[in-house]
Amino acid sequence: MNKFLLTIAFLLTAFNSGASELDQIPFKHLETNTGLPLVRYLYRDSNDFLWVGTDREGLVRYSHNNIKAYTKQDNDSNSILSNAILGIIEDHKNNIWVSTNIGVSRINQLTGRIDNLHSK
Repeated sequence: MNKFLLTIAFLLTAFNSGASELDQIPFKHLETNTGLPLVRYLYRDSNDFLWVGTDREGLVRYSHNNIKAYTKQDNDSNSILSNAILGIIEDHKNNIWVSTNIGVSRINQLTGRIDNLHSK
């Protein structure tokens, strides 16, 4: 996970440098068998945080030089449901809703509380 966070931090630093400079950065397509987690979803919220959802490493919130990872933690009711992220969206109360392969997690950005809704 640490290598993944460093890679995300590097890419996001380049991303923050401006869209015109991004056009000059060469990108190379990586095959899915590289062992790196697949980024499934990117979402920029109203606080200008960038949320990165992956196929197996959970969720990462990035803001300037601050990175916070959200992962499934066994026996912790204040963790996201799964590390397989399918989508991310924000509601009118600034809660972040994260869809996973087994249900939905709501992250209250003011309190840090995570509520989970399991699919049946």
